[in-house]
Amino acid sequence: MTNIEQQVMSRRLKAALKFRSMTQRDLAEKVGITESAISRYITGTRLPKMHIAFKICDALGVSLDWYVNGYCKRCKRNQDVSCETCKYLGEG
Repeated sequence: MTNIEQQVMSRRLKAALKFRSMTQRDLAEKVGITESAISRYITGTRLPKMHIAFKICDALGVSLDWYVNGYCKRCKRNQDVSCETCKYLGEG
């Protein structure tokens, strides 16, 4: 994964946290990892391992496909952070 893709994933994670009105601490508690680990994912300095990514997506109510690839199921297209066309945030 390139650094650009990693940065885009970090922006999606920030957007999902904001959309859900969750803090890094809230997410860390739901996922069962440290707040500093969440911080590294948000800053884009680290990527979560697959089993942690699944837990993050579950806690935020977003699909792994959206978190990793930015795929909007409703519009059937890729988008960066949120889909401006349908206001969809990778849910489902």
